[in-house]
Amino acid sequence: MLLCCVLRVCPVGVWLRLLVAYLMFRVKIERRGEPIYVFLWAARDVDTKEVLTFRASFTRSSLDAEIFLKQVLEYCENKPLFLVDKGPWYREAFERLGLEYRHETPQEGA
Repeated sequence: MLLCCVLRVCPVGVWLRLLVAYLMFRVKIERRGEPIYVFLWAARDVDTKEVLTFRASFTRSSLDAEIFLKQVLEYCENKPLFLVDKGPWYREAFERLGLEYRHETPQEGA
C-alpha cells in the first residue's frame, strides 16, 4: 500500500528563493497493532520561513526525494540552494534534477 499525502498549509506564491531547508522525519505509528514507519518530508524557505509543501510516504528513497523536490520547485522561480541532512537518498535526486545542495545537520532545539 502506498501512502502519499501532499498538504499545503497556506497559499504560497511562486517566488525567487535563495535557500530552502529540506527536512525528512521518520515517525513510528501503529496499524492493526503492528508498528509501521511513515516518512514526513517538508520544505521551508529559510528567508521567509514559509512552509512550501510537505508530504508523507511509507518509503524513503531517491525516487521519493525526487518526487518531493519537483513539488517544491513548483513554488520557486529559480533553482535555489537546498540544505539537507546526510541521507544517502538525496544525492541521486539532486543530481538528476540539476540542483545544488549542501549538507547541514539540524541543530538541537532549533
